Amino acid sequence: NPAGPADVQRATADTFGGQVGSAEQGMGQQVQNTADVLYKRKVQSDLSDIDTKMSESTAQLSNALQDQKQKGTLTREDFMKMASEQLEKLGDGIGIETKEGQLRYTQQKAQTLMHFSEQANRGQAELAGAKAVADNRQAINSDISTLHSDPSQMQLLLDKRKTSIDDLVAVHGLAAENADKLKVEAGQTYAEAMIRGTSRYSPELAQKILNDPSNPINDLLGEQGRNSMQIRVDRDAHNKVVQEEHQQILQEKAA
Repeated sequence: NPAGPADVQRATADTFGGQVGSAEQGMGQQVQNTADVLYKRKVQSDLSDIDTKMSESTAQLSNALQDQKQKGTLTREDFMKMASEQLEKLGDGIGIETKEGQLRYTQQKAQTLMHFSEQANRGQAELAGAKAVADNRQAINSDISTLHSDPSQMQLLLDKRKTSIDDLVAVHGLAAENADKLKVEAGQTYAEAMIRGTSRYSPELAQKILNDPSNPINDLLGEQGRNSMQIRVDRDAHNKVVQEEHQQILQEKAA
């Protein structure tokens, strides 16, 4: 039997047991603290990798979007398919180890796809609008050729062109103020073509139109357009006189 009073023996045992328990508890806490530190490092590594790789991928997608817009090949569906696949590969390549990292990746992926969905949709609309405007310009050039040959078609062709411009607003999203500008430009262009066509056959009739303030053609021309057409009519009138004099001389010689 151990020597010493019973209470001293008990106290010694209790104290020893308490020390062991405290030591085990302390070791357990230290292990937990170490695990926490290591996990936080993994979280920081995940977040850093995700932010860096997502920034790089966003820059690449931005360049691809601009390139496709410039080439006129952009379609929202194809671009978003490419963007989604690229971001999926990015996530797989990072090797995310923490739930915080997975959450950051999921959030940034969704935000990035939403951003590029809007950009691609806008870009596709811009391309469609640009093509429609270009087609409109080509149609105007064709109408100008017609008016040079047949000035009487002026009102019919102008009405058709204004309807086409309205379609650019309704179908292709052309801004209303831009449509109004196009209509004004088309009106002046068609009026000038009509005066040129008329002046080719009859400078006198073209001059009569320009001299009449109530004629709507002059409203379409505007002051600058009218001055330009006046120069054209004067030139045609002079050329007509020269040609008639030349013809008269030839006829006199033939007689």
